Amino acid sequence: MRSHNQDIPRLGLISEDTPVAFAYGVIPNSSRLVLSRGLLQELDPDEVAVIIALLLSQVQNRSVLLLTFLSAPLQLIYLLYVFLQRRSLRAKVGKELWQLAAVVIHTIHDVCHYPILSLNRSRIVLGDRRAAEITGNPNGLSRAIVKIARGITRQSQLGQNTNRILESTRLLGVLDDRTTLAIGIAFEVLYAGVTPHAATRVFLWELFNPWAMWLTWNSSHPLIGRRLALISGYAQKLGLSPEYDIPQLVKYGKRLDRIRLYRNFGRDLLIEVGPWFLAVLGFVAGQMLYWLYNSWLTPSLMLIGLGIGWMYLGSLRYPDFRQVKDTDLVSLLTDPYASPVKGQPVQIPGELMGYTTEDGERGYFLRLEDQGGMIQLHYLPNVRGVFKEPSAEIVKMERLFEQSVVVTGWYRRGKIPLVDLAVLQPIISETKQRAASLIGFHQFWNNTLSSLLLILGLLMLLGSSRLFW
Repeated sequence: MRSHNQDIPRLGLISEDTPVAFAYGVIPNSSRLVLSRGLLQELDPDEVAVIIALLLSQVQNRSVLLLTFLSAPLQLIYLLYVFLQRRSLRAKVGKELWQLAAVVIHTIHDVCHYPILSLNRSRIVLGDRRAAEITGNPNGLSRAIVKIARGITRQSQLGQNTNRILESTRLLGVLDDRTTLAIGIAFEVLYAGVTPHAATRVFLWELFNPWAMWLTWNSSHPLIGRRLALISGYAQKLGLSPEYDIPQLVKYGKRLDRIRLYRNFGRDLLIEVGPWFLAVLGFVAGQMLYWLYNSWLTPSLMLIGLGIGWMYLGSLRYPDFRQVKDTDLVSLLTDPYASPVKGQPVQIPGELMGYTTEDGERGYFLRLEDQGGMIQLHYLPNVRGVFKEPSAEIVKMERLFEQSVVVTGWYRRGKIPLVDLAVLQPIISETKQRAASLIGFHQFWNNTLSSLLLILGLLMLLGSSRLFW
């Protein structure tokens, strides 16, 4: 650092159990490195050293100055979101309005990240390479990245509120917490030694599934699988054996059915954008045929397009769950063909550990733990449970906590592994407990809303036809 006319940054420690490390500073020669207590507990000394080298490389090339400057307005937006969220929790009147305002501000916060994401991914790749060169320990960097992912996942599974520290340091930190869950779960299983599966195959999805590119565009950091592939290359150049045998995994991945991967991707992409494409198509058709009808033609055709698109999307996302197969969490995570759009009917036994809610999302996110790890279940109740008696749903869920259950639903793999809940039943025979079974209404909501759009569009089309005037 002295040779580059830069002062050595000060090192700070925060009492946070989540493994976090980041560097910040706007004014030259005033940068700071920050490590959390959880990071020091999670990593070995040589791994801490290589993380510090990574942060120092970012200070040295002055990318920290640029990212701190660019992310400062985002921090202010995020603080506004936190304020609105707290007000919504304390408000006795207008709670829904405060929550809506918080969701809008959080959406603005996420959208404002996009111009910076590509720049940040590039600086992370450069930082990894420089840290490997400085320390001569690329394998330590690989281990540190995986251990941090495990630590973030573990804190999340324990129900710890890690969102604020991870969200506020998303651009400045070592990992993007939004894309670490699958890797963290798989390696928790690997180190626990409770499954015969090769957990390193979880990288296959990130390395070969076309949807991984979409996930990369939405991530502040390179995906862990692709990042470790680059670091493995650095290790080989130094004459070292890679910590994780990514080169062998790449050879295995090349034997995957590429036609199936890209055929599934094309189908999923078409269905995902289908509702909006059909709405645009309805707009174009309405503008071309406006002379046959009145001004209601265009919105009616757009509603019909949206309704048909959402109906078809629901049939792909929620197929017949009676054609289900028994599986476990690691098998799902290591499936390179998994889709974020098309639901895969699955049945998983496990133990229900708790639930959370998320801004802008209806329903509840339950935590299911099986012998291999923990996965989120999205539970969407019926109309009464969503709007009229949400407290009754909470009581039902709490009665099932820490009980052995069987979950049937639809698995999807996106930025987080998720099962849309169809049925959750306790593995007991008592009638009282069976009454507490949870039944998800994903199909019902999708079919109802798409049908309403379609019917409304048809009624508008019928009413606007000049043949009936």
